Amino acid sequence: MEQNDRTQVISTKEWVWTIILVMIPVVNLVFLAYWSLSKSTNLNKKNYAIANWIVTVFGLLLYAILIISTLSNSGSYS
Repeated sequence: MEQNDRTQVISTKEWVWTIILVMIPVVNLVFLAYWSLSKSTNLNKKNYAIANWIVTVFGLLLYAILIISTLSNSGSYS
């Protein structure tokens, strides 16, 4: 049974490069957007990119809630 490029197992070397690219600010947004929206991207990498977006948005929402909570309570201690 032959695998096509979209379902082929990703090598450890390719995962290392993927993780390094995702660590670089701004570059990560470009690559994650490309990987999550491209129809030719390997399905494993596409799912990784989508999961990364979900975790990032969740983290930003928690951070925003923390900042808003801190700012709204900062005046009540005077």
